[in-house]
Amino acid sequence: MKLKLVLMACLFLVLVPAAAAGCGGNADPEAREVLEQANGHLEIASTEFEKMDKLNTESIALMEGEPNETTMQEVESILQAFRSSMEKALKEIKEAKALFEKALNMSVSEEMKKYLKMKSEALWEQKQVLEIQLEALDLRIELFNAQLAGISMDRVYELAQQLSELDDQANDHIDRAEAKNRDANEYYEEKGLDK
Repeated sequence: MKLKLVLMACLFLVLVPAAAAGCGGNADPEAREVLEQANGHLEIASTEFEKMDKLNTESIALMEGEPNETTMQEVESILQAFRSSMEKALKEIKEAKALFEKALNMSVSEEMKKYLKMKSEALWEQKQVLEIQLEALDLRIELFNAQLAGISMDRVYELAQQLSELDDQANDHIDRAEAKNRDANEYYEEKGLDK
């Protein structure tokens, strides 16, 4: 029996222009530092996304052959690493979002505040994606194990349906995150916040 384990449907990371650009020369140094910290968290999250993408590719490659004990041990290791990266990315995104919200109450221009609010909304959508994908990961593992154990096709179908619904929800949040991020970047350019 040919098994399939795809760890994620897709993920998207909202990146913010680097190092607090756009605060302007008259910005509070503390605000600049807060935004630099937020960007640091997003860079860590980005690294975790790269790890997840690689692990996803590895899991697909492992499933090309017939499953055996060695393959299952490797899959288990990949699953643990994938969950760890996903949880770390979620933590970093939450921390970045909190710092953006903190910067909203600091001495930055009104345009920058609007931009940070827009980015914060995009990060909220990204957070939703990761939370849904963590839930979906549990279902993916259960579905994989059900197929491996030869459990009834009714249960396999039920799990696949639940997974499909979660993937649809995650994709909706991805679409909103991309749109909010695009709008924020256009606003950033339009207002010349990089000066």
